[in-house]
Amino acid sequence: MQADDKLMLEKMYEPVTKPLNSMSQSLEKQKLQNVLQSDRPTSKKKTELDISSNFFTPIHRKWKGILDGSDSDEENSVASYEENSPEIYIEGLYNKPSEYDTVYGVRTEKKHKNKYFIGDAEAKFNSGNIDLWRNNEKIGSFKGSNELYDLLFLKKPKVLDNLTKLSDNTLETYREILKRTHAMNHNYNKDKKIRTSRWPKFSELLDPLFKPTQETAEIGKSEVPTTEDHVFEVESVDNSEFAICEYGATKDLIIDQPFIRNSTIEELKLKLEQKELLEYMHSQYYGVLVMITAADLMLNCPYYIPTIYKRI
Repeated sequence: MQADDKLMLEKMYEPVTKPLNSMSQSLEKQKLQNVLQSDRPTSKKKTELDISSNFFTPIHRKWKGILDGSDSDEENSVASYEENSPEIYIEGLYNKPSEYDTVYGVRTEKKHKNKYFIGDAEAKFNSGNIDLWRNNEKIGSFKGSNELYDLLFLKKPKVLDNLTKLSDNTLETYREILKRTHAMNHNYNKDKKIRTSRWPKFSELLDPLFKPTQETAEIGKSEVPTTEDHVFEVESVDNSEFAICEYGATKDLIIDQPFIRNSTIEELKLKLEQKELLEYMHSQYYGVLVMITAADLMLNCPYYIPTIYKRI
């Protein structure tokens, strides 16, 4: 076909072909837009997982499973894998640091990569144990558990929901770890005062746990036993009366301490005045021995200021 004939035919069918071509281009354009639209994420669509909604400690998983009535093999496998393991807590320490207690509990330090610390000691998690080291010397080893990790790692431990379910052994282990590492003291210095906090963890757990009446009063209560049958010595120091008051032990056990037994009454007065006795007892022991004023005794000890304490 000659060029002139072809051109003539195109002009003849132009009223038909032009709308068809326009329609075809429009359809192709719409198809392309649909493809692009389907690939583009919406503003409400999450592109990343939210750690706070997907990260659970073993206790969170266990309790959530009970509430949901879930007992699938997959979840049982996960629970078995996580039993008494600190790994999920360590992961959360990096992913969600705001939920973790890095003051009294486990923390990391920039200058020590891949190391973990509690107080002034390094904490190593080995084969289900928590090993504590200071100056290349092992100062303790404790059997780990989900409840113990919950207390050590989290700012708001799940176990706070029901402290009565915590075993005495778990509480005692937790207390001993904090004591040995000086985690409760300012700057982790054993000679400094206990650091206080407005956290529920401190007011509901740590403060009662480290009060000298912990052996005789339940955690979370402020009840103090009477002192009528437990006042052992009342001495005058700088015209102020003091009493060594002990709950649940005998006078002989206290007086038998070498630091006390080898001192005369006058020497004890001087040591009390200079606080040498207090510092000695505080550095060596912990428990329920307290120093109170005579005025406190007259009020049956409803209010007291613990100065030193010793566990018998």
